This record gives sequence, structure tokens and C-alpha cells, in this order.
Amino acid sequence: MAEPQSVGNGLTLRMVYELLKETDKRYDQRFQDQDKAVSAALDAAKEAVTKAEISAEKRFDSFTESLTQKLDGLLTSRDTGVGKGLATRELVAYLIAIAAIVATLWKYSH
Repeated sequence: MAEPQSVGNGLTLRMVYELLKETDKRYDQRFQDQDKAVSAALDAAKEAVTKAEISAEKRFDSFTESLTQKLDGLLTSRDTGVGKGLATRELVAYLIAIAAIVATLWKYSH
């Protein structure tokens, strides 16, 4: 039987091959672990974004409902003459605020 080839320092080619194979396994495992961690982080981020979108939608709906009630009250006040010019000024202020909100939402959604 042939004697194994020595590469120096008492190592044979077979030993070097086994060391390289083990190193390759460790790098492969590290890569797989990192891939799992990135996937888990992306899933968590998607879930957080979904929850944030739902929360924002609820806040916007609540804001819209509140604003609608205030506008209805102002229109009623204006129509009945209560508060004279005050209701009209408040109505104009609310309409300007609505226009600013709509413009901001339009800007960030397109």
C-alpha cells in the first residue's frame, strides 16, 4: 500500500481534504442560519407594516368621522344663523385643513 502524501507539518492530503470539507460544512450552516434569520426578520417587518397600515386606517376613519360631525355642526349653525359669522369662519378653516390633509395624503401616496 502506498504511503499517504505529506504536505508538510505532519499533514497528509487526506487530512487537508477533511479539514476543508469540515470548514465548508460550517460555512454552509452559517449561510443557512443567516438565511433563516433574514427570512424571519422580513416576516416580522411585513407583519409590523400590516399592523401599522390597519392602525393608520382606523385613525384616519376616526378622524374623518369626527371631522364630518364637526362640519355638519358648523353647517347647521350657519344655516340656522347661530354664531353669525363665526360658523362660516370655522367652516372655512376646516375646509382649508381638509385640503391640506388631502394634499399631503396625495403627495405621499403617489
